[in-house]
Amino acid sequence: MPHSADTTLPAAPVDRGAGPLPFLSLLRRLLPWAVAVLVASLAVVAAGRLRAEFDLAALGREVATLPAAALAGCVLFTLASYTALVGYDLSALRWIGARLPLARAAMGSFVGFAFSNTLSFTAFSGGAIRYRLYTSAGLSGMQVAKAVFFLSTAFMVGISLVGSVGLWLAPERAASVLHLPPGAVRSLAVTVALTVPLLLLAAALRRRPLVLLGREITLPGAKLLLMQLVISTADIAFSAGALYVLLPADAPVGFAAFAGVYCAAIVLGLLSHLPGGIGVFDGIMMLALADAVPAERMGAALLVYRAVYYLLPLLAAVALLAGHEGRALRGRLPLADLHRRAADALRLGRGALPAAAAAVAVTAGIVLLVSGALPAVPGRVHAAAALVSLPVVEVSHILNSVVGLGLVLIGRGLYQRLDSAWTLTMGLLGAGVVLNLLKGLDWEEAVILAGCAAILWAAREEFYRRGSLTEVRLTPGWVLGSAGLVAGAVVLTLFAFEHVEYRDALWWQVATTADAPRSMRALVATGVALLGLSLHTLLRPAPRTTPRPDATTVERAAALLPASPRTEGNLVLLGDKAVLFNEAGTGFLMYGVRGRSWIAMGDPVGPVETWPDLVWSFRQMVHRHGGQAAFYQVRPESLPLYLDAGLLPVKIGEEARVPLAGFDLEGPERRDLRYAVRKGGRDGLSFALVGRDEVPAILDELRTVSDGWLAGRKVREKGFSVGWFDPDYLSRFDHAVVRHEGRIVAFANIWAGAPGGELSVDLMRHRPDAHPLTMDFLFAHLMLWGTGAGFSWFNLGMAPLSGLTGRPLAPLWHRLGAFVFKRGEPFYGFRGLRQYKEKFRPRWEPRYLCSPGGLAPATILADVAALVAGGLDGTIGK
Repeated sequence: MPHSADTTLPAAPVDRGAGPLPFLSLLRRLLPWAVAVLVASLAVVAAGRLRAEFDLAALGREVATLPAAALAGCVLFTLASYTALVGYDLSALRWIGARLPLARAAMGSFVGFAFSNTLSFTAFSGGAIRYRLYTSAGLSGMQVAKAVFFLSTAFMVGISLVGSVGLWLAPERAASVLHLPPGAVRSLAVTVALTVPLLLLAAALRRRPLVLLGREITLPGAKLLLMQLVISTADIAFSAGALYVLLPADAPVGFAAFAGVYCAAIVLGLLSHLPGGIGVFDGIMMLALADAVPAERMGAALLVYRAVYYLLPLLAAVALLAGHEGRALRGRLPLADLHRRAADALRLGRGALPAAAAAVAVTAGIVLLVSGALPAVPGRVHAAAALVSLPVVEVSHILNSVVGLGLVLIGRGLYQRLDSAWTLTMGLLGAGVVLNLLKGLDWEEAVILAGCAAILWAAREEFYRRGSLTEVRLTPGWVLGSAGLVAGAVVLTLFAFEHVEYRDALWWQVATTADAPRSMRALVATGVALLGLSLHTLLRPAPRTTPRPDATTVERAAALLPASPRTEGNLVLLGDKAVLFNEAGTGFLMYGVRGRSWIAMGDPVGPVETWPDLVWSFRQMVHRHGGQAAFYQVRPESLPLYLDAGLLPVKIGEEARVPLAGFDLEGPERRDLRYAVRKGGRDGLSFALVGRDEVPAILDELRTVSDGWLAGRKVREKGFSVGWFDPDYLSRFDHAVVRHEGRIVAFANIWAGAPGGELSVDLMRHRPDAHPLTMDFLFAHLMLWGTGAGFSWFNLGMAPLSGLTGRPLAPLWHRLGAFVFKRGEPFYGFRGLRQYKEKFRPRWEPRYLCSPGGLAPATILADVAALVAGGLDGTIGK
């Protein structure tokens, strides 16, 4: 039977519309793993507790004395079960309308189930095996996914039917294990069993696909479903029989009662995600049959059953798979290619190490939480107290649970590859080893923690990010999961000590036999620690640091600007953004940091062939620091570069670029500009270019203009994507100035690209009392000058949120942006800015933010706004 059903592969994808709420989606992803880790931890501790109930030597004697008829029966039932398992794959292939030779289907079934039964982690075992074997036979990946979905569902229906029938016929044994009345168990069994005829009725009557949790599922026909139920029932009966025949012939337990407990143990073993449900399945079977089968005989039966039903088929499956792959590769794949593929596989495996390390830490933490919630093994606390004194035992018990909570929380840092998280985790694991020995000589938990430490030690090179743990922000989901685990420990404590009558005095009782008070105190300490850490991490302000470049770095970047046809690279001269060069120093990008957002300003500067290296270097640097990388105001022609880097584009507006080839003021399209130039000239305005060497002499006058402009608009200086009035910065550029009666009334510093490239301006300011046509006058003259100087384009800058559509089927971001563009005029003047630039008849080009998906664009744009405004307060006011 498929003890580890391949439930991780999805059904055929369909349009899910808006999808589930983010919280429900997060809960749906976290809940199975939280249950799995909790069940697995219970199994680890339960195995340690059961270890005290039988002797290893007696267990060996029981294995040696098992009757030959029982062993033969176990082998025969195993063969029958694996033969029935072939029916799963044949039914699944029939459902998806695929035809395969019987030998190929039988091999896929046997090898797939042998791996998934033994190893669990079905996405990497049974499902992957079938994908390899069936796609090589001509099936598509989606067909394989649908087949695996079918057989997984069929198994769950079959085991539910067999288990519910067994529990209904003999509920007493399961009731004693679950601490429920037999009537409640029988009612639950009837409820589960009734789903099967309902499913058959739905398959017979419903012709349209069934939509479940956003997935569209076409039910198999009633005939196919009924046939599969027979196959599943036979499989489960045979697999249960393989264990049942190993029990003593005079054991007072009928097959119906045995099958009910067996099915429940299988399901709980699946939830644990442990290989073969080891520990969980065995512990439940031993507890349920403790009054009917001696512990040593039950242990011997389980050992032989696992060897026959799990280990032998796995060895045979490995041999079959190796032979199949060897035949496929023979003569087709050179040795060097094999080495390359192995190296690729190792690199892919390293990518999963952070998540695996976090899982190891969380599992170790849950082991400690569960250990703190359960009573100690009789006699061990007395021995520990005799060695180190009772107060040390009490304190160790409390600290052990707190260390467990620390391991659960610190898993977030391991997931982010922080070196400090690795160091602290190793320290906590070492402390857990010592504390488990001090609190009650719990050597089983100490061995588990030592094993976790060994795993993390072997992977120490993967935790290379420099960072303080104080900078790690626990996500609400991580805190919620931690709170759920602590709540589970509370429930476990109540369950373990349900026979203890609660009294206030329990909190203060200190004795070697006072297990309940000891667990209660440990849980209170753990809860207080969780509350304090959660409040600290959720309420503290996010860090904001942007490494400032020194003068040498700025000058290195400035030396590359004259060769760039684009002008936005001049923003590096402000010195408010960090600079990243490529290895050869021939290109750079500039970026700012706020919280977890690392935002590159525009495309890289330098030869186009240097851009991929710069983008990937930036991505890797941000990854090492645990941030999220983004590129702000990038051009459409560079989007493939960011898509290759795993970033998604979001349109944030359009940039106005005026072609200067043949630009003049003639014709009806330029009459507004022509009028501004003529009217301004008649009214005394004059245009002049001031070279950068002459700028220091007029800085005081320019400052007067700038201060008047700021005061008149009631705004303050900005940054990041625009310049501010800084004498050193302005002295680097030529300036366009407009005078009226000899007095400067407007100015703009000129950004000039490489010859034949782009011309633009940055700081554009005028006196509040300047002529109304002053800026039109300045831009018209500057464009005429640029045309004569051989520039191809004049860049008027971006109109934020311009060009976003509000159509009903447009992406949500576009609809929201279009609404703000239309309705936000009183606050920013989005439409007015675009209308002003329209008079120059520009070509509008889209500009994008490239960032991770999900909610990341919203948070990154908020951080961009804060960088531009100099803080959150600047984003609200002007």
